[in-house]
Amino acid sequence: MVQCNPDAAPLVERMNADHRTIEPAIAPVEEAARDLRADHPGSGEALGAALSRLSEVLLPHLEREEREMMTLVPTSITDAQWRAWDQEFSIEPKGMQQLGKEGTGSSTVSTTPRAITSCTSCRPYRVSSCCASWTFDIRHRHDFAALWKGTDAAPIPSQPIPKAA
Repeated sequence: MVQCNPDAAPLVERMNADHRTIEPAIAPVEEAARDLRADHPGSGEALGAALSRLSEVLLPHLEREEREMMTLVPTSITDAQWRAWDQEFSIEPKGMQQLGKEGTGSSTVSTTPRAITSCTSCRPYRVSSCCASWTFDIRHRHDFAALWKGTDAAPIPSQPIPKAA
């Protein structure tokens, strides 16, 4: 994107700096989740603290991405460039099962120099919702059931995330 819109360089650098802050905040969440699954004492509190730390760096980044970065994309790159980037980095590297797990919308971050945008939310990969639901829904539910099995969250039914007003 910077090649097409040099004025975006400070924002792209800020987004990449965010990534360097977010990445190390993920490992403590994963570790605490493993500890919780293994029923280690204090693991629930550790997971809560790790999620709070991750939220502190991730949520402002996501807001900046939506409010600032995504407003630049349509004026910085062509639709053809966007589709080529999306195909190369969001679709081709993934199998159908992975695309199905991601559903009709995904967020992908790329820091590779070949990417047209250094940081952006990908355009949703559209599959007929009927086809996606029918093909992937059962497997997806099984994956999440296995993920939460044996935890306090296991009996909680999945709920759709409400749209912001």
